Amino acid sequence: DLNHVTIQTPPFHQLHAEPDARLDLYQRMVERIEQLPGVMSAAVTSYTPMTGDQPVALFQSITNTPHTAEDSRLAYNEVGPGYFRTMKTAILAGREFEKNERQRNVCILNQSAASYLFPNEAALGRYVRSNDPKAFPQAVSCRVIGIAQDAKFASLRTGPPRTLYFPVSKETIGQVGNLVFLINSGDRKSTRLNSSHITI
Repeated sequence: DLNHVTIQTPPFHQLHAEPDARLDLYQRMVERIEQLPGVMSAAVTSYTPMTGDQPVALFQSITNTPHTAEDSRLAYNEVGPGYFRTMKTAILAGREFEKNERQRNVCILNQSAASYLFPNEAALGRYVRSNDPKAFPQAVSCRVIGIAQDAKFASLRTGPPRTLYFPVSKETIGQVGNLVFLINSGDRKSTRLNSSHITI
């Protein structure tokens, strides 16, 4: 649901700060934004839905049962705590990311990705890995902590892709530079933000 979501991208890439320090700043900003009048929730994301940009990578389930979804290409995104609540995308099983989760060792699958990678078993608590050097120079392996509702990503014209979500991490900062703020104002008019109104 993008009807009541405001998108803001501050030039944090100009800050001379280590990735961990910038992640701390993003989290403080989210917490401060959520205190503003009219704001229901806020979060950060690496890639913004409905912009036509949809990164993909090869992922593989780690399972002992026979399956056919080997080295499958999935869309992926890296998002902060509260992303699914802000985007009104339901978590069907498990949970969202927590503030202290800043590594790619946990992940959330959408329904389509979960049923595709784990057709013969429940995906929650299972593991997914990627050895795609173009997307991830260092191989990643993550435990599935949540199953999210399918949602369109790059465009309204195409159906929901099979999607894997990582928490934002210092690797995210190193690769994309800036994160994008998503601010949900509920059924109120979109909230216009001015950086001079926010003290962190």
